[in-house]
Amino acid sequence: MTDSSRGPIVYREAAQVISDQFPELSALPVSPMVPGGWDHAVFRVGEHLVAKFPRDARYASQPLREAKALRTVRSQLPIPVPCVHTVGTACEVFPYPFLIVEWLDGETMANLSRLTEIHVVQLAVLLAALSTVSTDGFDYPSAGNFWRGAGLASLDRSFQSASGRLQPALCNAVREFWSRANSAGGPPRGAFVHGDIAPANLIVTASEIVGVIDFGLAAIGDPACDWAIAWLGFDKELRETFLKGMPFGDPSLAMRAAAWALWKAVLVMSGHSVLPPGYREPQVVVDEVLGTKF
Repeated sequence: MTDSSRGPIVYREAAQVISDQFPELSALPVSPMVPGGWDHAVFRVGEHLVAKFPRDARYASQPLREAKALRTVRSQLPIPVPCVHTVGTACEVFPYPFLIVEWLDGETMANLSRLTEIHVVQLAVLLAALSTVSTDGFDYPSAGNFWRGAGLASLDRSFQSASGRLQPALCNAVREFWSRANSAGGPPRGAFVHGDIAPANLIVTASEIVGVIDFGLAAIGDPACDWAIAWLGFDKELRETFLKGMPFGDPSLAMRAAAWALWKAVLVMSGHSVLPPGYREPQVVVDEVLGTKF
């Protein structure tokens, strides 16, 4: 079966593949989660498991990458991550590997009506802990993880194209900031990078973060992409609290993180991308990035 011959997997196919490869799960109901993930079709398997099937070939490397990441970080982080149940293999019904993990109870930060200082402090502690995780056996950024963790230069072509569609004054302002951020220097060393720290991937209650999910873009690289949530997800007061938790020894990290946020906001404003759940309006993000003193 070729990549072009099929659309995303449907729940009957998912149930068949799970039953065929893992007979011990065959009695459990399989139900689609709507809207599911950006990169995966997601299905509940019984009450305690979740199956993630890549939507197309662009995401096919993520299940194995995520399984390795989850097994590596599980005992090293202050916030729970899902336990890997098993990894499925490509077959006639579905042409890519897929992943089955533990279900974490809670709601996503994207659906939370009010964030607190406790949430952002916890997240800062989490990101600081991620930077200490062993990177042995992990890959550097590539097209397979959409360059998460790469230097800002990897985003330059898309940034220049998207910013060129803005009004001239705004185009000039964002390009000037982008140039300064690119000149600020990179991290002193490659660190473990989650790659998709976003409100939709943080499991919360009203008072705390209780889980972090979706490690399919993990890599060795620049953690600035993870810290970009400071502008993409938080107002000024919460952002200042959050940034106090940044690790020492990388003085340009905040500016590079702001540049990642600016890149995403400019892509949305120009129509090159859509606004992910829980992100702030792109014009607000741009204004606050440009208004931050570094």
